[in-house]
Amino acid sequence: KSFEFEDFALFGPAENKPRAFIGKPLVNDNKVSMVVIQQIPPEILNKLLEKKTAAQKTSDIYLVGPDNLLRSNSQLLPEQFSVEQSFANPKNIRIETETAFEALTGKEGEKVVHDYRNKEILSAYAPIDAWGVTWGLLVEIDIQEAFAALQSFKILAILIAISSVIAIYLISLKVAGWFVNPINAITKSAEEVRNRNYDTHVEVKTGDELEFLAETFNSMVSEIRFHSSEMKQNINQLEQAQKTIKVNQYYLSKAQEIGKIGTWELDLTKDKLFWTDENYRIFGVPTGTELNFETFINCVHPDDRQMVDTEWRQSLSGKPYDLEHRILFDGKIKWVREKAELEFNEKGECVRGIGFTQDISDRKKAEEDLKISETKYRSMMESMEDPVYIC
Repeated sequence: KSFEFEDFALFGPAENKPRAFIGKPLVNDNKVSMVVIQQIPPEILNKLLEKKTAAQKTSDIYLVGPDNLLRSNSQLLPEQFSVEQSFANPKNIRIETETAFEALTGKEGEKVVHDYRNKEILSAYAPIDAWGVTWGLLVEIDIQEAFAALQSFKILAILIAISSVIAIYLISLKVAGWFVNPINAITKSAEEVRNRNYDTHVEVKTGDELEFLAETFNSMVSEIRFHSSEMKQNINQLEQAQKTIKVNQYYLSKAQEIGKIGTWELDLTKDKLFWTDENYRIFGVPTGTELNFETFINCVHPDDRQMVDTEWRQSLSGKPYDLEHRILFDGKIKWVREKAELEFNEKGECVRGIGFTQDISDRKKAEEDLKISETKYRSMMESMEDPVYIC
C-alpha cells in the first residue's frame, strides 16, 4: 500500500524504449481500490542534469544503473551514449569503469581512470539511492583540462556530494509535484464521491497521463452527478407512483370486498394460479397459499367438478369460459360465477387465463326463496274451490 519504484527497462508499448515506473495505490477503507502507475522517460533525468558542466569543454555528468547501463545521456556524446542507445545495445554501450563500480557499491570519491571512451580522465563519483535502487552519479573531465584548471575541479569534486543530493532532491520534488500530489488530490476527491459529494473537481495540469486520469475522473464524477440527479427525480416519481398504486390497490381491494368479486390469473406454462385477497376469502383458503389448477378443482363441489373441468377444457379450444357452480367452504356450500379470457401463443396453445370469481350465494338464495314462495302460492291457489280475484 506504499509508493513503489520500478527501475528502467525496455517497455513494449513505448516503442520498446526504456522507461521507469512509479506507482501509488488508492486506499479506501484500508483496502486498495486501484493502483495508479506513471511511466518516467529518460528525458526527465536528462533535464535535471543538463548544463551542470558547461564551464568545462570536456566535462561530463551522467547516471549509471546497477546493470551498468545509462540512466541519463552523456553530456559529451548524447547521440551515441544515450539511455536509449545503451538499452538498445547493452553489450557495447555500457559503463564498466572503476569509478562506476565504486559508486554502484555505495562508495564516493575521485580517481584518475579511463572512461567509456578509453580516455584518461579525472572522475568524481557518488551513489544515489533511487527509492531502493542504487544508481551511480559520475562527474568527469579529461585529465589535461583537469590539471589546467585543477582548482576549479577541486571545487567540482567537493561539490559532487552536493550535486548528488541536489539531483535526488530535484527528482523527489518532481515526483511529489508531478505524481504524488495529483494522486492525493484524486484520492481525496474519490473520498468525497464516496460520501456522495458529487460537486468535487480535480485540477491537474501535468500534460501527461496524470492529467488525462484527472480529466477522466472529472468526467466520471460529472456523469455520476448527472445520473444521481436523474436518479433522485426517478426515485421521487417512483415513490409518488408507489403511493398512487397503494391507494388504487386499496380502492380495488375495497371494491372487490364490497362487490364480493375476486380476480385470478392462471399461468399454464408453469401451472401456477394467482388469486387476489378477495378470491382467497371467497374460497376460504388462507391468503398466500400456493395454488395451481388442481387446488382450485379441489375447492369445487364434488357434484360440479366434472362440469367445471369439462368447461375449462373446452375453453382451451376457444369456447368462452363463463359458468356458475358450487364450491365447498368450511363445510358449507357457496355459489360462484366465473368468467375468464384466455391468451394463446402463435401455435394456438393457451398460455394464460385471466378471470374473475363472483360470490353469487345471496342471489342464488333469493332465487331459491322465490321459487319456494311461487310453489307455495301456486299450491294454495290450486287448492281453493272458488277463485279469488284481486283488483
